[in-house]
Amino acid sequence: MHAPGENHGTEPEELTLLAWLLGAPTPESPSLLGEAASRHPWLRQSAEALRHIALERWQSEHTRLFLNGYPETPCPPFQSAFRRGSFDGREADQLYHLYRQAGLVATPDLPADYLGTILEFGAWCLHHGEHSLWRTLHAAHIAGWVGDFAETLQRETRFPLYRVLAQRLVRLARP
Repeated sequence: MHAPGENHGTEPEELTLLAWLLGAPTPESPSLLGEAASRHPWLRQSAEALRHIALERWQSEHTRLFLNGYPETPCPPFQSAFRRGSFDGREADQLYHLYRQAGLVATPDLPADYLGTILEFGAWCLHHGEHSLWRTLHAAHIAGWVGDFAETLQRETRFPLYRVLAQRLVRLARP
Protein backbone atom coordinates (compact mmCIF):
# COMPACT_ATOMS: atom_id res chain seq x y z
CA MET A 1 0.00 0.00 0.00
CA HIS A 2 1.30 3.46 -0.87
CA ALA A 3 0.94 6.53 1.28
CA PRO A 4 -1.79 8.91 0.08
CA GLY A 5 -0.55 11.27 -2.59
CA GLU A 6 2.74 9.42 -3.00
CA ASN A 7 2.05 7.88 -6.40
CA HIS A 8 -0.48 10.14 -8.14
CA GLY A 9 -3.02 7.31 -8.18
CA THR A 10 -0.71 5.06 -10.17
CA GLU A 11 0.35 1.58 -9.25
CA PRO A 12 3.64 -0.02 -10.32
CA GLU A 13 1.80 -2.59 -12.47
CA GLU A 14 0.09 0.14 -14.46
CA LEU A 15 3.35 2.00 -15.06
CA THR A 16 4.90 -1.23 -16.34
CA LEU A 17 1.90 -1.79 -18.59
CA LEU A 18 2.05 1.76 -19.97
CA ALA A 19 5.76 1.26 -20.71
CA TRP A 20 4.96 -1.99 -22.54
CA LEU A 21 2.23 -0.28 -24.60
CA LEU A 22 4.82 2.21 -25.87
CA GLY A 23 6.97 -0.62 -27.19
CA ALA A 24 6.95 -2.02 -30.70
CA PRO A 25 4.20 -4.60 -31.29
CA THR A 26 5.42 -8.17 -31.82
CA PRO A 27 3.56 -11.31 -32.90
CA GLU A 28 2.88 -11.99 -29.20
CA SER A 29 1.43 -8.52 -28.57
CA PRO A 30 -2.22 -9.23 -29.48
CA SER A 31 -2.47 -12.15 -27.04
CA LEU A 32 -0.55 -10.26 -24.35
CA LEU A 33 -2.86 -7.29 -24.81
CA GLY A 34 -5.85 -9.62 -24.42
CA GLU A 35 -4.41 -10.93 -21.15
CA ALA A 36 -3.76 -7.38 -19.92
CA ALA A 37 -7.31 -6.37 -20.85
CA SER A 38 -8.68 -9.12 -18.61
CA ARG A 39 -7.03 -7.36 -15.63
CA HIS A 40 -7.44 -3.75 -16.83
CA PRO A 41 -10.95 -2.96 -18.05
CA TRP A 42 -9.80 0.29 -19.68
CA LEU A 43 -7.97 -1.86 -22.29
CA ARG A 44 -10.85 -4.16 -23.24
CA GLN A 45 -12.29 -2.15 -26.12
CA SER A 46 -8.85 -1.53 -27.63
CA ALA A 47 -7.87 -5.18 -27.35
CA GLU A 48 -11.07 -6.21 -29.09
CA ALA A 49 -10.54 -3.66 -31.88
CA LEU A 50 -6.97 -4.86 -32.46
CA ARG A 51 -8.14 -8.48 -32.82
CA HIS A 52 -9.59 -7.43 -36.18
CA ILE A 53 -6.54 -5.51 -37.41
CA ALA A 54 -3.45 -7.04 -38.99
CA LEU A 55 -0.34 -6.88 -36.81
CA GLU A 56 1.45 -5.05 -39.65
CA ARG A 57 -1.05 -2.17 -39.42
CA TRP A 58 -0.44 -1.91 -35.66
CA GLN A 59 3.32 -1.97 -36.25
CA SER A 60 2.99 0.67 -38.96
CA GLU A 61 1.02 2.97 -36.66
CA HIS A 62 3.60 2.49 -33.91
CA THR A 63 6.42 3.36 -36.31
CA ARG A 64 4.59 6.41 -37.69
CA LEU A 65 3.78 7.80 -34.24
CA PHE A 66 6.93 7.06 -32.31
CA LEU A 67 9.86 6.30 -34.60
CA ASN A 68 9.75 7.45 -38.18
CA GLY A 69 6.72 9.46 -39.27
CA TYR A 70 6.82 11.48 -42.46
CA PRO A 71 7.38 14.38 -42.80
CA GLU A 72 8.07 14.26 -39.07
CA THR A 73 7.53 11.89 -36.17
CA PRO A 74 4.56 13.29 -34.22
CA CYS A 75 5.22 11.67 -30.83
CA PRO A 76 8.85 10.78 -30.20
CA PRO A 77 8.74 9.05 -26.80
CA PHE A 78 11.95 10.66 -25.58
CA GLN A 79 11.87 13.66 -23.26
CA SER A 80 14.59 15.64 -25.06
CA ALA A 81 13.33 14.85 -28.57
CA PHE A 82 9.72 15.66 -27.74
CA ARG A 83 10.50 18.91 -25.92
CA ARG A 84 13.26 20.26 -28.16
CA GLY A 85 13.32 18.07 -31.24
CA SER A 86 16.82 16.76 -30.60
CA PHE A 87 18.66 14.38 -28.34
CA ASP A 88 20.80 16.85 -26.39
CA GLY A 89 21.58 14.60 -23.47
CA ARG A 90 20.63 16.86 -20.55
CA GLU A 91 17.52 14.90 -19.52
CA ALA A 92 19.25 11.59 -20.22
CA ASP A 93 22.18 12.63 -18.02
CA GLN A 94 19.81 13.57 -15.18
CA LEU A 95 18.00 10.26 -15.55
CA TYR A 96 21.22 8.23 -15.64
CA HIS A 97 22.06 9.89 -12.32
CA LEU A 98 18.65 8.99 -10.85
CA TYR A 99 18.95 5.42 -12.05
CA ARG A 100 22.45 5.11 -10.56
CA GLN A 101 21.18 6.60 -7.30
CA ALA A 102 18.79 3.64 -7.12
CA GLY A 103 21.55 1.19 -8.05
CA LEU A 104 20.10 0.58 -11.53
CA VAL A 105 21.43 0.96 -15.06
CA ALA A 106 19.35 2.08 -18.05
CA THR A 107 18.98 -0.16 -21.08
CA PRO A 108 22.10 0.53 -23.16
CA ASP A 109 20.31 0.45 -26.53
CA LEU A 110 17.90 3.30 -25.65
CA PRO A 111 18.50 6.82 -24.37
CA ALA A 112 17.72 7.08 -20.65
CA ASP A 113 14.98 9.62 -21.41
CA TYR A 114 12.86 7.07 -23.32
CA LEU A 115 9.39 7.27 -21.76
CA GLY A 116 9.13 3.49 -21.43
CA THR A 117 12.32 3.41 -19.35
CA ILE A 118 11.11 6.35 -17.25
CA LEU A 119 7.82 4.55 -16.56
CA GLU A 120 9.58 1.30 -15.68
CA PHE A 121 11.82 3.19 -13.28
CA GLY A 122 8.75 4.83 -11.76
CA ALA A 123 7.25 1.38 -11.24
CA TRP A 124 10.47 0.25 -9.58
CA CYS A 125 10.45 3.30 -7.28
CA LEU A 126 6.85 2.72 -6.19
CA HIS A 127 7.32 -1.02 -5.78
CA HIS A 128 10.38 -0.51 -3.58
CA GLY A 129 8.93 2.37 -1.54
CA GLU A 130 11.38 4.90 -2.98
CA HIS A 131 8.86 7.75 -2.78
CA SER A 132 11.48 10.49 -2.76
CA LEU A 133 12.95 9.19 -6.03
CA TRP A 134 9.42 8.84 -7.46
CA ARG A 135 8.61 12.48 -6.58
CA THR A 136 11.85 13.65 -8.20
CA LEU A 137 11.22 11.54 -11.29
CA HIS A 138 7.64 12.72 -11.58
CA ALA A 139 8.44 16.41 -11.12
CA ALA A 140 11.47 16.52 -13.43
CA HIS A 141 10.77 13.85 -16.02
CA ILE A 142 7.02 13.19 -16.19
CA ALA A 143 4.89 16.18 -15.17
CA GLY A 144 6.65 18.68 -17.43
CA TRP A 145 6.10 16.96 -20.77
CA VAL A 146 4.10 13.72 -20.63
CA GLY A 147 0.78 15.58 -20.63
CA ASP A 148 1.72 17.38 -23.86
CA PHE A 149 3.04 14.13 -25.31
CA ALA A 150 -0.26 12.42 -24.46
CA GLU A 151 -2.34 15.22 -25.99
CA THR A 152 -0.30 14.97 -29.19
CA LEU A 153 -0.70 11.20 -29.19
CA GLN A 154 -4.46 11.55 -28.70
CA ARG A 155 -4.68 13.95 -31.64
CA GLU A 156 -2.35 12.05 -33.99
CA THR A 157 -3.23 8.40 -33.52
CA ARG A 158 -5.58 6.37 -35.69
CA PHE A 159 -5.82 3.53 -33.16
CA PRO A 160 -8.08 3.30 -30.09
CA LEU A 161 -5.25 1.63 -28.16
CA TYR A 162 -3.06 4.70 -28.40
CA ARG A 163 -5.99 6.96 -27.50
CA VAL A 164 -6.57 5.06 -24.28
CA LEU A 165 -2.82 5.05 -23.61
CA ALA A 166 -2.87 8.83 -24.03
CA GLN A 167 -5.72 9.13 -21.52
CA ARG A 168 -3.79 7.13 -18.94
CA LEU A 169 -0.63 9.17 -19.56
CA VAL A 170 -2.55 12.45 -19.06
CA ARG A 171 -3.68 11.16 -15.66
CA LEU A 172 -0.13 10.21 -14.79
CA ALA A 173 1.29 13.60 -15.76
CA ARG A 174 -0.86 15.56 -13.34
CA PRO A 175 1.09 17.11 -10.47
